[in-house]
Amino acid sequence: SAASTFAACWISHESVLLGSKCGQLRRFDVRDAAGPSRASSPAAGAVDVGVPVSCPVATQPSVCAEEGGGIRSIRLSPNGQLLALAGVQHNSECVGVMQTPSLESLDVSASLHQSWVFNVEWLSDSALLSCSRDGSLGLWDVRPDADFRSRIVSAYHEPSAHPSRAAGRAAKVRDCSAFATFGAACRDRVVTISPSAERNQGVKIWSVRDARVSCELDVPDSYVRNEASPFHRGLGPCVSTHDSDPNLFCLSAGCSIVVLDRRVGGAHDKRPAIEMTTTDNDGSRSLSMSDHLLTSGGTSLLFFDPRSPKAPLHCTNPVRSTIFSHHWDSSRTALVVAGGDIHVHFRRPCAAVLR
Repeated sequence: SAASTFAACWISHESVLLGSKCGQLRRFDVRDAAGPSRASSPAAGAVDVGVPVSCPVATQPSVCAEEGGGIRSIRLSPNGQLLALAGVQHNSECVGVMQTPSLESLDVSASLHQSWVFNVEWLSDSALLSCSRDGSLGLWDVRPDADFRSRIVSAYHEPSAHPSRAAGRAAKVRDCSAFATFGAACRDRVVTISPSAERNQGVKIWSVRDARVSCELDVPDSYVRNEASPFHRGLGPCVSTHDSDPNLFCLSAGCSIVVLDRRVGGAHDKRPAIEMTTTDNDGSRSLSMSDHLLTSGGTSLLFFDPRSPKAPLHCTNPVRSTIFSHHWDSSRTALVVAGGDIHVHFRRPCAAVLR
Protein backbone atom coordinates (compact mmCIF):
# COMPACT_ATOMS: atom_id res chain seq x y z
CA SER A 1 0.00 0.00 0.00
CA ALA A 2 0.99 3.59 -0.41
CA ALA A 3 2.49 5.62 2.40
CA SER A 4 0.96 8.79 3.85
CA THR A 5 -0.66 11.04 1.26
CA PHE A 6 1.10 14.39 1.01
CA ALA A 7 -0.77 15.95 -1.94
CA ALA A 8 -4.32 16.08 -3.29
CA CYS A 9 -5.74 17.89 -6.31
CA TRP A 10 -9.07 17.88 -8.13
CA ILE A 11 -8.52 16.95 -11.79
CA SER A 12 -12.23 16.86 -12.71
CA HIS A 13 -15.58 17.29 -11.00
CA GLU A 14 -15.53 13.65 -9.92
CA SER A 15 -11.84 12.70 -9.70
CA VAL A 16 -8.97 13.56 -7.40
CA LEU A 17 -5.28 12.82 -7.90
CA LEU A 18 -3.32 11.87 -4.78
CA GLY A 19 0.47 11.89 -4.28
CA SER A 20 2.16 9.93 -1.50
CA LYS A 21 5.29 10.04 0.62
CA CYS A 22 6.65 7.00 -1.25
CA GLY A 23 6.28 8.76 -4.62
CA GLN A 24 3.13 7.00 -5.84
CA LEU A 25 0.22 8.59 -7.69
CA ARG A 26 -3.34 7.35 -7.26
CA ARG A 27 -6.60 8.54 -8.78
CA PHE A 28 -9.55 8.63 -6.41
CA ASP A 29 -12.99 8.65 -8.07
CA VAL A 30 -15.49 10.06 -5.60
CA ARG A 31 -18.33 8.26 -7.39
CA ASP A 32 -16.87 4.97 -6.13
CA ALA A 33 -17.08 6.07 -2.49
CA ALA A 34 -20.20 5.98 -0.37
CA GLY A 35 -21.57 7.92 2.56
CA PRO A 36 -22.05 11.63 3.26
CA SER A 37 -18.34 12.30 3.61
CA ARG A 38 -17.31 9.91 0.82
CA ALA A 39 -14.26 8.78 2.71
CA SER A 40 -11.62 6.14 2.22
CA SER A 41 -9.46 5.82 5.30
CA PRO A 42 -7.86 3.36 7.72
CA ALA A 43 -10.70 4.05 10.14
CA ALA A 44 -13.15 2.75 7.53
CA GLY A 45 -11.03 -0.34 6.97
CA ALA A 46 -9.49 0.80 3.67
CA VAL A 47 -5.81 0.22 3.03
CA ASP A 48 -5.41 1.39 -0.57
CA VAL A 49 -6.91 4.65 -1.79
CA GLY A 50 -7.88 4.94 -5.43
CA VAL A 51 -6.39 3.45 -8.60
CA PRO A 52 -2.61 3.53 -9.19
CA VAL A 53 -1.49 5.97 -11.90
CA SER A 54 1.84 5.78 -13.75
CA CYS A 55 4.09 8.49 -12.38
CA PRO A 56 6.60 10.46 -14.49
CA VAL A 57 10.04 8.87 -14.36
CA ALA A 58 13.25 10.84 -13.92
CA THR A 59 16.04 10.04 -16.37
CA GLN A 60 18.77 10.72 -13.80
CA PRO A 61 19.49 9.20 -10.37
CA SER A 62 18.30 11.19 -7.39
CA VAL A 63 20.80 13.71 -5.99
CA CYS A 64 19.01 14.10 -2.65
CA ALA A 65 21.02 13.13 0.41
CA GLU A 66 17.81 12.31 2.29
CA GLU A 67 15.09 9.91 1.22
CA GLY A 68 11.39 10.20 1.90
CA GLY A 69 10.57 13.47 0.15
CA GLY A 70 7.79 11.95 -1.92
CA ILE A 71 5.27 13.94 -3.97
CA ARG A 72 4.66 17.04 -1.87
CA SER A 73 2.35 19.00 -4.14
CA ILE A 74 0.10 18.56 -7.20
CA ARG A 75 -1.23 21.58 -9.08
CA LEU A 76 -3.59 21.87 -12.06
CA SER A 77 -2.81 24.61 -14.59
CA PRO A 78 -5.35 27.45 -14.94
CA ASN A 79 -6.61 26.08 -18.27
CA GLY A 80 -6.92 22.58 -16.79
CA GLN A 81 -4.68 20.96 -19.41
CA LEU A 82 -1.52 20.25 -17.40
CA LEU A 83 -0.59 18.91 -13.98
CA ALA A 84 2.61 19.80 -12.13
CA LEU A 85 4.16 17.55 -9.50
CA ALA A 86 6.56 18.52 -6.73
CA GLY A 87 8.60 15.32 -6.73
CA VAL A 88 8.31 12.21 -8.90
CA GLN A 89 8.61 8.65 -7.60
CA HIS A 90 11.89 8.48 -5.62
CA ASN A 91 13.28 11.70 -7.12
CA SER A 92 11.85 14.24 -4.72
CA GLU A 93 14.05 17.04 -6.15
CA CYS A 94 12.39 16.76 -9.57
CA VAL A 95 9.46 18.66 -11.08
CA GLY A 96 7.11 16.57 -13.22
CA VAL A 97 4.51 17.60 -15.81
CA MET A 98 1.52 15.50 -16.89
CA GLN A 99 -1.30 16.01 -19.36
CA THR A 100 -4.99 15.88 -18.51
CA PRO A 101 -7.31 14.07 -18.76
CA SER A 102 -5.08 11.23 -20.03
CA LEU A 103 -2.57 11.63 -17.15
CA GLU A 104 0.21 10.98 -19.65
CA SER A 105 3.68 11.94 -18.49
CA LEU A 106 5.13 14.78 -20.58
CA ASP A 107 8.33 15.81 -18.87
CA VAL A 108 10.55 15.55 -15.80
CA SER A 109 12.97 18.37 -15.07
CA ALA A 110 15.82 17.54 -12.72
CA SER A 111 18.51 20.11 -13.45
CA LEU A 112 17.81 22.75 -10.79
CA HIS A 113 16.92 21.64 -7.27
CA GLN A 114 19.26 19.62 -5.08
CA SER A 115 16.78 18.75 -2.34
CA TRP A 116 13.08 18.12 -1.83
CA VAL A 117 10.68 20.27 -3.84
CA PHE A 118 8.03 21.33 -1.34
CA ASN A 119 5.61 23.10 -3.66
CA VAL A 120 4.79 24.03 -7.25
CA GLU A 121 2.58 26.94 -8.33
CA TRP A 122 1.26 27.82 -11.78
CA LEU A 123 1.74 31.50 -12.62
CA SER A 124 -0.06 31.09 -15.97
CA ASP A 125 -0.95 28.28 -18.37
CA SER A 126 2.72 27.97 -19.36
CA ALA A 127 4.74 29.37 -16.43
CA LEU A 128 5.42 27.22 -13.39
CA LEU A 129 7.23 28.06 -10.15
CA SER A 130 8.82 25.56 -7.77
CA CYS A 131 10.37 25.96 -4.31
CA SER A 132 12.83 23.65 -2.59
CA ARG A 133 14.26 23.04 0.84
CA ASP A 134 17.72 23.78 -0.66
CA GLY A 135 16.67 27.45 -0.81
CA SER A 136 16.09 27.62 -4.56
CA LEU A 137 13.08 28.92 -6.43
CA GLY A 138 12.73 27.81 -10.05
CA LEU A 139 10.69 29.41 -12.81
CA TRP A 140 9.88 26.97 -15.61
CA ASP A 141 8.61 27.59 -19.14
CA VAL A 142 6.46 24.58 -20.01
CA ARG A 143 5.03 25.71 -23.32
CA PRO A 144 4.89 22.68 -25.58
CA ASP A 145 7.37 22.58 -28.43
CA ALA A 146 8.60 19.75 -30.64
CA ASP A 147 9.77 17.54 -27.77
CA PHE A 148 7.90 19.25 -24.91
CA ARG A 149 10.86 19.93 -22.68
CA SER A 150 10.57 22.24 -19.70
CA ARG A 151 13.09 25.05 -19.66
CA ILE A 152 14.50 26.99 -16.72
CA VAL A 153 13.75 30.65 -17.27
CA SER A 154 15.38 31.80 -14.06
CA ALA A 155 16.52 30.40 -10.74
CA TYR A 156 17.31 32.28 -7.58
CA HIS A 157 18.28 31.36 -4.06
CA GLU A 158 17.30 32.66 -0.65
CA PRO A 159 20.64 33.45 1.07
CA SER A 160 21.38 32.48 4.63
CA ALA A 161 21.29 35.28 7.19
CA HIS A 162 24.33 33.84 8.95
CA PRO A 163 27.74 34.26 7.25
CA SER A 164 28.87 30.92 8.65
CA ARG A 165 26.08 29.24 6.73
CA ALA A 166 26.43 31.25 3.57
CA ALA A 167 28.82 28.92 1.79
CA GLY A 168 26.71 26.36 -0.01
CA ARG A 169 23.89 26.46 2.49
CA ALA A 170 20.89 28.62 1.69
CA ALA A 171 17.89 29.22 3.88
CA LYS A 172 15.21 26.58 3.30
CA VAL A 173 12.08 27.64 1.43
CA ARG A 174 9.32 25.54 3.00
CA ASP A 175 6.33 26.79 1.04
CA CYS A 176 5.27 29.33 -1.57
CA SER A 177 2.07 30.80 -2.94
CA ALA A 178 1.63 32.93 -6.06
CA PHE A 179 -0.74 35.82 -6.64
CA ALA A 180 -1.45 38.52 -9.21
CA THR A 181 -1.18 42.21 -8.43
CA PHE A 182 -4.08 44.38 -9.54
CA GLY A 183 -4.08 44.77 -13.32
CA ALA A 184 -1.52 42.01 -13.94
CA ALA A 185 -2.22 39.56 -16.76
CA CYS A 186 -0.94 36.61 -14.70
CA ARG A 187 0.44 35.84 -11.26
CA ASP A 188 3.48 38.08 -10.99
CA ARG A 189 4.33 37.83 -7.28
CA VAL A 190 5.29 34.94 -5.04
CA VAL A 191 5.26 34.86 -1.26
CA THR A 192 7.64 32.39 0.40
CA ILE A 193 8.02 31.17 3.96
CA SER A 194 11.11 29.71 5.58
CA PRO A 195 10.95 27.44 8.62
CA SER A 196 13.09 29.43 11.03
CA ALA A 197 13.30 33.14 11.67
CA GLU A 198 16.97 32.82 12.51
CA ARG A 199 17.75 31.68 8.97
CA ASN A 200 16.19 34.76 7.38
CA GLN A 201 13.28 37.10 8.01
CA GLY A 202 10.86 34.30 7.36
CA VAL A 203 8.31 35.69 4.91
CA LYS A 204 9.18 37.49 1.68
CA ILE A 205 7.40 38.61 -1.48
CA TRP A 206 9.29 38.04 -4.72
CA SER A 207 8.85 39.79 -8.04
CA VAL A 208 8.77 37.10 -10.71
CA ARG A 209 9.87 39.44 -13.47
CA ASP A 210 12.91 40.76 -11.57
CA ALA A 211 13.68 37.54 -9.67
CA ARG A 212 14.27 39.53 -6.50
CA VAL A 213 12.64 40.25 -3.16
CA SER A 214 10.24 43.15 -3.58
CA CYS A 215 9.31 43.39 0.12
CA GLU A 216 9.27 41.52 3.41
CA LEU A 217 6.06 40.97 5.31
CA ASP A 218 5.95 42.58 8.74
CA VAL A 219 5.21 39.53 10.85
CA PRO A 220 4.36 40.36 14.50
CA ASP A 221 7.33 40.23 16.85
CA SER A 222 5.56 37.82 19.18
CA TYR A 223 5.07 35.42 16.30
CA VAL A 224 8.59 35.34 14.84
CA ARG A 225 11.22 36.57 17.25
CA ASN A 226 10.09 34.81 20.41
CA GLU A 227 12.25 31.69 20.72
CA ALA A 228 9.28 29.78 22.12
CA SER A 229 7.06 30.62 19.15
CA PRO A 230 6.15 27.81 16.75
CA PHE A 231 7.46 29.83 13.81
CA HIS A 232 10.91 30.10 15.37
CA ARG A 233 10.93 26.37 16.03
CA GLY A 234 9.94 25.72 12.41
CA LEU A 235 6.98 23.42 13.00
CA GLY A 236 5.17 22.75 9.71
CA PRO A 237 5.25 26.27 8.24
CA CYS A 238 2.96 26.92 5.29
CA VAL A 239 1.59 29.97 3.50
CA SER A 240 -1.38 30.78 1.31
CA THR A 241 -2.61 33.84 -0.53
CA HIS A 242 -6.24 34.84 -0.78
CA ASP A 243 -7.76 33.55 -4.00
CA SER A 244 -9.08 36.97 -5.04
CA ASP A 245 -7.52 39.68 -2.82
CA PRO A 246 -3.77 40.14 -3.50
CA ASN A 247 -3.32 42.10 -0.27
CA LEU A 248 -4.21 39.22 2.05
CA PHE A 249 -1.96 36.34 3.11
CA CYS A 250 -2.19 33.70 5.78
CA LEU A 251 0.73 31.82 7.23
CA SER A 252 1.02 29.08 9.77
CA ALA A 253 3.62 27.46 11.97
CA GLY A 254 2.89 25.22 14.88
CA CYS A 255 -0.40 26.04 16.58
CA SER A 256 -0.63 29.62 15.29
CA ILE A 257 -2.17 31.03 12.12
CA VAL A 258 -1.70 34.67 11.17
CA VAL A 259 -3.55 36.64 8.49
CA LEU A 260 -1.52 39.58 7.15
CA ASP A 261 -2.68 42.54 5.12
CA ARG A 262 0.04 44.17 3.01
CA ARG A 263 -1.73 47.50 3.37
CA VAL A 264 -1.05 47.62 7.12
CA GLY A 265 1.82 46.81 9.43
CA GLY A 266 4.50 49.01 7.85
CA ALA A 267 7.09 51.05 9.70
CA HIS A 268 4.50 53.66 10.70
CA ASP A 269 1.54 51.35 11.10
CA LYS A 270 1.57 49.13 14.17
CA ARG A 271 -1.92 47.65 13.88
CA PRO A 272 -1.70 43.96 14.78
CA ALA A 273 -2.23 41.15 12.32
CA ILE A 274 -5.15 38.80 12.81
CA GLU A 275 -3.99 35.78 14.79
CA MET A 276 -5.80 32.51 15.34
CA THR A 277 -4.82 29.62 17.58
CA THR A 278 -5.40 26.00 16.66
CA THR A 279 -5.32 22.94 18.84
CA ASP A 280 -2.82 21.22 16.55
CA ASN A 281 0.40 20.57 18.42
CA ASP A 282 2.01 19.35 15.20
CA GLY A 283 0.96 22.51 13.35
CA SER A 284 -1.07 23.26 10.25
CA ARG A 285 0.09 21.28 7.25
CA SER A 286 -2.05 23.04 4.65
CA LEU A 287 -3.84 26.38 4.33
CA SER A 288 -6.29 28.02 1.97
CA MET A 289 -8.23 31.28 2.07
CA SER A 290 -11.23 32.40 0.03
CA ASP A 291 -13.83 35.06 0.69
CA HIS A 292 -14.24 35.05 4.47
CA LEU A 293 -13.28 31.41 4.99
CA LEU A 294 -9.84 30.19 6.05
CA THR A 295 -9.31 26.41 5.98
CA SER A 296 -6.49 24.72 7.89
CA GLY A 297 -5.50 21.06 7.77
CA GLY A 298 -3.40 19.37 10.44
CA THR A 299 -4.36 17.14 13.33
CA SER A 300 -7.86 18.47 12.60
CA LEU A 301 -9.62 20.19 9.72
CA LEU A 302 -10.48 23.68 10.94
CA PHE A 303 -12.62 26.42 9.39
CA PHE A 304 -12.12 30.03 10.50
CA ASP A 305 -13.73 33.37 9.71
CA PRO A 306 -10.82 35.87 10.01
CA ARG A 307 -13.34 38.56 10.93
CA SER A 308 -14.10 36.57 14.13
CA PRO A 309 -10.86 34.71 14.75
CA LYS A 310 -11.22 33.75 18.41
CA ALA A 311 -12.45 30.23 17.70
CA PRO A 312 -12.93 28.07 14.60
CA LEU A 313 -16.36 27.92 13.02
CA HIS A 314 -16.10 24.16 12.74
CA CYS A 315 -13.65 21.39 13.56
CA THR A 316 -13.63 17.89 12.12
CA ASN A 317 -11.33 15.14 10.88
CA PRO A 318 -12.98 12.78 8.37
CA VAL A 319 -9.77 10.76 7.87
CA ARG A 320 -8.95 10.47 11.60
CA SER A 321 -5.27 11.07 10.96
CA THR A 322 -2.90 13.96 10.21
CA ILE A 323 -4.19 16.02 7.26
CA PHE A 324 -1.28 16.97 5.00
CA SER A 325 -3.28 18.41 2.11
CA HIS A 326 -6.70 19.79 1.27
CA HIS A 327 -8.09 21.23 -1.93
CA TRP A 328 -11.40 22.90 -2.75
CA ASP A 329 -12.95 22.18 -6.15
CA SER A 330 -13.61 25.01 -8.62
CA SER A 331 -17.16 25.51 -7.36
CA ARG A 332 -15.96 25.58 -3.74
CA THR A 333 -18.72 23.14 -2.79
CA ALA A 334 -16.52 20.06 -2.41
CA LEU A 335 -13.35 19.65 -0.37
CA VAL A 336 -10.87 16.80 -0.60
CA VAL A 337 -8.62 16.14 2.40
CA ALA A 338 -5.74 13.66 2.41
CA GLY A 339 -3.11 12.52 4.85
CA GLY A 340 -1.89 9.67 7.00
CA ASP A 341 0.14 9.18 10.12
CA ILE A 342 2.99 11.63 10.64
CA HIS A 343 5.39 8.78 11.45
CA VAL A 344 7.34 7.03 8.69
CA HIS A 345 6.38 3.49 9.74
CA PHE A 346 2.67 4.11 9.14
CA ARG A 347 1.77 2.65 5.72
CA ARG A 348 -1.92 3.42 5.18
CA PRO A 349 -3.08 6.52 3.28
CA CYS A 350 -6.27 8.44 3.99
CA ALA A 351 -8.57 10.49 1.79
CA ALA A 352 -12.04 11.94 2.12
CA VAL A 353 -14.30 14.22 0.12
CA LEU A 354 -16.68 16.55 1.95
CA ARG A 355 -19.58 18.21 0.19
